[in-house]
Amino acid sequence: MATFLLLLAFLAPQIPHETELKDTVTSYWTLMAKGEKAAAMKYVLPSCHNDFVNRVEPKIRSWSLISVEPVSESEAVVKIRMDALFKEAALSAGFQTVEKRENWVRDKDSWKLKVAKPSVAAISPLFSGATERHLPKALLISPNLLKIQFLNESQTGRLKIQNGLEAPADLVSVRFDETRFELVDKPSRIEAGKVAELVLKFKGSENDKNLESQITLVLKQQEKEKLYQVPILYNYLSDGARGIFGLTEEQAKNLKRGDKLRPVVKQPETGANQPPVPLPPVKKP
Repeated sequence: MATFLLLLAFLAPQIPHETELKDTVTSYWTLMAKGEKAAAMKYVLPSCHNDFVNRVEPKIRSWSLISVEPVSESEAVVKIRMDALFKEAALSAGFQTVEKRENWVRDKDSWKLKVAKPSVAAISPLFSGATERHLPKALLISPNLLKIQFLNESQTGRLKIQNGLEAPADLVSVRFDETRFELVDKPSRIEAGKVAELVLKFKGSENDKNLESQITLVLKQQEKEKLYQVPILYNYLSDGARGIFGLTEEQAKNLKRGDKLRPVVKQPETGANQPPVPLPPVKKP
């Protein structure tokens, strides 16, 4: 039996650069815990930069590395534990201790984080709309302003329909500018005490930023219909995203889809704000 276990361990995938991976993970999460997201982006795969920029980050009080599980010689699953405050969580929840699994891949002689889009099932326990006891006793749609990010390659925005009442609600109709948008997903019914999601995609190609539109929904519950109107801000480029890439207002205005962007990490100030370096004393002849 011992020989069999030893053989399994020998045949399992090994990570040739495991120490380097752990050091990289430590550097990444140390920056994230400090709120230095722009600096942490250098540890993210370039193909994942858009998803990383648009991802909402929690406030991290502490974190620790739990394990590194090899997938292959160039890929590993890293498991960490964090004590964090999630922006969309119920206020009563406070800081929560959660475990997070991430894929890291070997890319050009260094380890990079592969950003994954979290599933609703994976993150729903953290949020106020996830369980019946947290839902307000009303039929609500959030957010109040639907933002579709310019830097998000999927060009989608999501509305949550929260049914905190005791009867199911039916989605009777959805109206929007069909020349600009299309529905990717929508529920037909929202059961009592549940949350459903509607996904809207911008299908245009123009590069103008922060454009406005509107989506209208009609929900029916116990033979009563109610109309909801949500403004849309599409091709949205936030000040935070501009700051991460060091874009001026003019540069952001002229930014086109597919333009290559690199995060700008602020360097320590030098020059006038630094104390002068003392000169050595002059020796008298």
